Order: sequence, then C-alpha cells, then structure tokens
Amino acid sequence: MNTTHTPGPWKIDTMWGLIKHGSEEICALHSDNSANARLIASAPKLLEALKDLVSRFPEGPYEGEFSANARRVIASVEGGK
Repeated sequence: MNTTHTPGPWKIDTMWGLIKHGSEEICALHSDNSANARLIASAPKLLEALKDLVSRFPEGPYEGEFSANARRVIASVEGGK
C-alpha cells in the first residue's frame, strides 16, 4: 500500500471529469459535481495549510483542541491513526 500522496498542485480536467497532477490522473469523478472536484483538487493545499497552522501551536499536555484535532487529521492523511 502506498502511504504517500501525490504532491500538488492538482488540477481539475473538466472535459474528462478528472483530477490530475500534470498528466497523472489522481481520481475520476463519476458525477458532475464541481464542488467535490474543487475540494479534491484543493486537498494538497489544505494539508499544507493545516501543517503550517499546527506548526505554530505547541504540542503537549496543554495543547488546544484545535491543534490536537488537526494533528489527528494530518496523521490520518499520512497513514497514521
């Protein structure tokens, strides 16, 4: 199982209903849902923004709920628990 994602940027190929990185297909959309396409194509940018935000908050026993949740999401994306 591959545990790393394809780096961004991801683009929407509206002609074929694909999310792509260069010529590599990331996923195919099976419905005409532009909101889902935008969300999927933004995933690498969202992950990097979340990592940037978390890096500004201390990790530890007094860590806030936001940063704790964000760390769990990042771990989930990166193949952790």
